[in-house]
Amino acid sequence: MGLRNLGLQLLVEPIVNSALFYFPTFYIIKAHVEGVPEGGSAVAAGLATYGRNVKEDLLAVYAAWLPFWTLNYAFAPLWLRIPFTACYSFGWCMVLSFNRGAPEASSELSTS
Repeated sequence: MGLRNLGLQLLVEPIVNSALFYFPTFYIIKAHVEGVPEGGSAVAAGLATYGRNVKEDLLAVYAAWLPFWTLNYAFAPLWLRIPFTACYSFGWCMVLSFNRGAPEASSELSTS
C-alpha cells in the first residue's frame, strides 16, 4: 500500500502540478511582466511559449525533481518535508530563472 501511494505521488506531482499548473502559470506571469504587444494577451503569449518549451521543461522537471520527490516522500520524516522542499525549491528557482528567465526575443527589437 505504501509503495502504491509513493508511485501515485510520483505520478501526480509532475503530471498535474508541473504540467498543468506550474509551468503555464510561470509563463503567463513572465509574459505579463515582460509586456505583450498592443492588443495581445499575456495568457496567450505565455501559453504559446509554454507550448514551445513543454517537452524540454518537463524533462528538466523529471530529471531534477523525481529523485528529490522519491527521497522526500519515501524517506524524509513528515516534520522535515516542508523545509527540505523549500531548500530544494530555492535551488530549482535559480536554475529555472537562469534557463528561462531571459526576456523573449522580439521581432520588433533592433539588434543595431
